[in-house]
Order: sequence, then structure tokens, then C-alpha cells
Amino acid sequence: MRIIFFTIVAVCLATVMATGELISLVHITRHGDRSPLRAYGNPGKSAQWNCSMDYNYYTTDGHEDYDRVYSKFWTPNEQVIKGNCYMGQLTKRGARQHYDLGRQLREKYRTFLPEKCVEPTCHVRATFIERTQISARFNILGMFPAGDEEDIVDIHVVDEKADYMYGNMNPTVCPAIVNYVDKFRNSDEYKTEIAKINQHKAWFRENFPGHNVGDWGLVYDWFHCRHSNNIADPVELPDGFLEKLKTFTIFNYYNFANHTLKLYIGNHAKEVVSLLRNITNGNLERKYTFYSGHDVTIIPWMIMLEMPRNFPDYASHFEIELFRNDDGYYIRVYYNDDVVQLKDSDDNGFIRFEKFENMLKPYFPENWRDDCQSMVF
Repeated sequence: MRIIFFTIVAVCLATVMATGELISLVHITRHGDRSPLRAYGNPGKSAQWNCSMDYNYYTTDGHEDYDRVYSKFWTPNEQVIKGNCYMGQLTKRGARQHYDLGRQLREKYRTFLPEKCVEPTCHVRATFIERTQISARFNILGMFPAGDEEDIVDIHVVDEKADYMYGNMNPTVCPAIVNYVDKFRNSDEYKTEIAKINQHKAWFRENFPGHNVGDWGLVYDWFHCRHSNNIADPVELPDGFLEKLKTFTIFNYYNFANHTLKLYIGNHAKEVVSLLRNITNGNLERKYTFYSGHDVTIIPWMIMLEMPRNFPDYASHFEIELFRNDDGYYIRVYYNDDVVQLKDSDDNGFIRFEKFENMLKPYFPENWRDDCQSMVF
């Protein structure tokens, strides 16, 4: 099946190449499988989390010769959850997901990608949270196999207080987002939706004593992480409970992100469009740009591109292709290997770059920091 997929992709690329040329690729992903962000009750005998992999850290001050390399390992069975993972850590399965994705994209774009990921031709950006940085490392390893020569790949990160790929909820950084959340949670719409899941509060307290439900989304995350790693539920669940959890989580994410897009992800969209514009203007030579993010990175992009509501699984990914032909520049977008049919795109998913730019412009903040202090919803 995979061979058929690659054959079809190759034919599509060859068709386009007859009249145009792929000149740049932007890759946006969610990190791979991870351990849960919170644990509830007795985890059960089968709940063993595996985050075994190499963690090598190097200096960020240039690339001189190293006298010593240090590795970091999390002590097994001394963490909050069983195994050798801390909360929210990329698992071994998650690392493999990104390595396989990198290999898949190397095959898909084998005639386009450079042999090595070196600035300025190749640029890698992750958030301040470690699981996105490790996901990026394994993705790049799959896409650009390491050779015998010195092979150093820079992964660019931004401080938590300035990271615009994460939907900053820090009240001192972006109080406007926090103010919207407070307003949203007091709305009739929110109260109606949460009432549907709150009917299970008594059951939850009985089966998970000592744990209050502060955030149903974290409860859904806990069950989802367990199921992703084939870990059985510790207790029998009420009929329809997980589906209600998922429905509420999607409702919560989408409504929150949809109303705060300018502050939530607008700077990232602005950066991507500006990058592509600089390439079309001849001001930058960049073949590949990789952004390693979160579900809260992917969901806003799905909203901006007017895609159906869905919750992105681990290692979900966008590829934004920039083509040049005789009459201008075109964009084509893939999501999880399928072409995204954008508004005004042709049957093959191609849309003029200017239309793509205009599609995203309404979400660009004028001044993100000022808007975070003053915007009213």
C-alpha cells in the first residue's frame, strides 16, 4: 500500500514539474506519542511507560570540539507514573513515529530535499517544551540520515514567554487570551456542553478517590495516552464516556482557538507566509523549514485553512509546498498525506500564492505583544 502511495505522489509531482518547479517545503507537525500530562488513581499493573532513548545534549555556544558529551536519563520507577517517563515526555513509540515520518517524507521528496539539513537551506524550529525538540531530532534523523562526517543540526527554540506556536496562556504574557477563556467558560454554550460530561463526576470521584476534575481535557488526555500505548483501562468505563470526553475536548479546543486565532497562532501564520514571500521575492534560499509543535499548533492551522473539525493525533503533520511556474507561484497543502482542498484551489489542490496569503492575512496580529495586553473579546 505504501508503494502505491509513493507512486501516486511521484506521478503527481511529475505532472506539476512539467509546468512548474517545487522550490520550498514547510513542514508543521505535532510531537509524537507521549506520556500523560496527569495521572489519576491506581494506574493498574499494565501501565508501564517507556521513554528509553538517547538524550544527548550539546552546548548552544557555537560548534567547537567537545571535550565531553553528557547524556540525561530519567531514573526508572522513581517517577509519578510507572516506568521511566516523566509527565508529558515523548515515549519511545513517539520517537519512532517521527523517525518513520522523516523517512516517509525523504522518500516522497527524494528528488527535492538536500542531502544534509544545513542552514540556510534547511531550518528547524521547535517549541520550548522538550518533547517537540526530541520529535524534531528523530524526524530529521529519518529525513536526513546521519553520515560519517561531522553532522550538526541546529534546532531553534523560543522562550516560553515569547513562544507563539503554543497558544500562550501565561496571564502576564497574554492576559487577553486568559480573559477570553474566563468569558468563554461563563457562556451558556460552554455550560451546556460541560453539563453533558459533568453527569459523570460522581462516578469519577467514586472510582478515582482523591482526584477532583479540574479539567476534563486532562482526563481525556490520560485515557487517550493509555489507549495509544495499549494500556488497559483501570476500571470499567460508563457507556459513551470516552466519546463524550472526546467531543467535549474538541469543542473546547476549537471554540477557544477559533476566537483567539490572532493571539493564539497568528504570529506563526504570519511568519510562514513572510518566509514564503521572501522566497518568491528572491530574498531567501530555503528548501525546507520544519516546525515541531503541538495539537494547539495544528488545530489553529486546521481552522485557518477551513478544514473539518478533528482532533490531531500524535505526529499529525502539514506539508505546505511552494511551486513556481511561468505565470507565478502556487501553494499546495497536504495534511496527513492527503491533499487539502483549500477555498479557490483547483482539483489538484493548487492555489495561487497570493490567494493563500490573503486567506491567512485576517489572522495576522498587528503587534502581538500590544494586542495581548489590550484586545477585548
